[in-house]
Amino acid sequence: MTDGVSLILPCLGRTEVDHHHGADHFITVEDSMGLVHKSTGILDPPSADVRSEVSILAGLAHTLFGPDHPVGWADLGADYDRIRDHVANTVVGFVDFNDRVRHPGGFELPNGPRDDLAFDTSDGSAHLVSTDYAAPVLDTGEVMLQTTRSHDQYNTTIYGHDDRYRGISGDRLVVTTRFRHCPSRLHGR
Repeated sequence: MTDGVSLILPCLGRTEVDHHHGADHFITVEDSMGLVHKSTGILDPPSADVRSEVSILAGLAHTLFGPDHPVGWADLGADYDRIRDHVANTVVGFVDFNDRVRHPGGFELPNGPRDDLAFDTSDGSAHLVSTDYAAPVLDTGEVMLQTTRSHDQYNTTIYGHDDRYRGISGDRLVVTTRFRHCPSRLHGR
């Protein structure tokens, strides 16, 4: 809740070139397979005044906390490598972050079950549980609509027209529905 006042700051998208302080910058992303890699934009920004999220947040922090703050916010906003250095010193699996992310394809994060067949449990084994599932009960006139996540999709963004999970090529219009009773208003009347 904003109490009636909101401030929306336009920022660069991941597809736009992030050029400031005389250099092009990149962010890093982790994909669903635990691979960390560079992400750089290729499109021109909509305006020379649009800044990255990192630059905006670092600028706000620098203004709020002042130039003598021990974090050095202005330096972090000017050079993302400095942020990655802090991550490398803090987060397991990110040693030599800046060097490793610059290799083609980036680097793979450690994953105990994949790498060592070990789980972070008291006995090192996976602990599985089952849960009873009760299918939703629809009342007359109710409709359940479900979209299905597919291959080449991340969250709501679809990156391709093929879905190898379902053997579909050239079409991503996959919708699952369940009708108990479909009143006339759902048929477009």
